[in-house]
Amino acid sequence: MNDDIISCTRMERSALKSQRLRNPFLLKIDSKSLSIDNYTDGLELNIVCECSFWIFSFWAVNINKLHQKLALSWDVLKNQLIDGKFIENFASYTNDPELYKDEYNKITHKITSPERLDRSALGSNQRSSYPLVVMMAINDKEIEDQIEINDIVLRVSIIHVKDNIIPLETSIIAQYIKRKSGIVLNLQDLYVSVDSCDNMPYCVICQENYITRALLPCKHACVCAECFPRVELCPLCRSAIQSFILFNQTQQPKQIDESNDQGDENKPEQNRSSNSWFSKFTNLFNSNN
Repeated sequence: MNDDIISCTRMERSALKSQRLRNPFLLKIDSKSLSIDNYTDGLELNIVCECSFWIFSFWAVNINKLHQKLALSWDVLKNQLIDGKFIENFASYTNDPELYKDEYNKITHKITSPERLDRSALGSNQRSSYPLVVMMAINDKEIEDQIEINDIVLRVSIIHVKDNIIPLETSIIAQYIKRKSGIVLNLQDLYVSVDSCDNMPYCVICQENYITRALLPCKHACVCAECFPRVELCPLCRSAIQSFILFNQTQQPKQIDESNDQGDENKPEQNRSSNSWFSKFTNLFNSNN
């Protein structure tokens, strides 16, 4: 989940005030889809969203055209997606859009494979097209009065589909989020320690507190607030810590004073709301996986 992104100098190790971003979408490829021919059988996605949303999927997407489209204003982009004008000179094949209204329910969405797709359109090793692009857009007609200018309204997942030219396993290779203001951000996944089977793993140092720090630039999420000041290097890869991402801060089994990290934005009332939202979201997403 994306949460507060906090920068710190290596010497002072203190967090600067930051802006909270809440990503309403969770998406992953269902593990069963990784063992089949996705160009023939399609693939399934596991999705959770906190509100009603549209999902769009496109095959053989022109890379340059995609980024041009993402640069459009939110209103223009949204209307083109819903009206079906988005595909013009953009993709070789598109699946019909689907509207989901289930909030906080785990959804399995089937993306059917193209009836006819010339794989040469993807290009060779230096590809000119992405094999598959999935877009999830908030159905803002129902919650228009609740969406603020910096809220995330669109998530774009670029999926590599395994083939004979590039035999890399089918996987999400890049993700972007778009705010209502029009700003597009590259969403980088965090690497979480897999030593624990819990939905929220414990700190690799003390093994008592939940992880609340993802270290940058290595992106390893592995330490808690209490242990973080004690380390200069990432405990997993030994790279220097230049900054960190703060998350899961309301999930601590111990009462740890993080007031120096949280800034003025995280009031106790907000923390209770974030705790309920985050727990509901992650528990649904991790169930049966």
